[in-house]
Amino acid sequence: MKFLKNILLLIFPLLFLFITLQYKKEITNYSLTTVDPEMAYLYNSLAITQGHLPYFVDHPGIPLQYIGATVVAVTHNF
Repeated sequence: MKFLKNILLLIFPLLFLFITLQYKKEITNYSLTTVDPEMAYLYNSLAITQGHLPYFVDHPGIPLQYIGATVVAVTHNF
């Protein structure tokens, strides 16, 4: 009985390892997991220059959007 219990306890970590390795193999191109928010930051910067509130609100992106709005407003004149 104890042997069967140990075998069952060994199956779950091995199954988890197998599933993890299969998933890692599927996402090696990282196109399924990473989303680059540059365009959202740019669109929000443009919205800020027009007096609208940003739509994409993310913690590190808010100062970047206001800096982008300043850069867009300054460079638009040139």
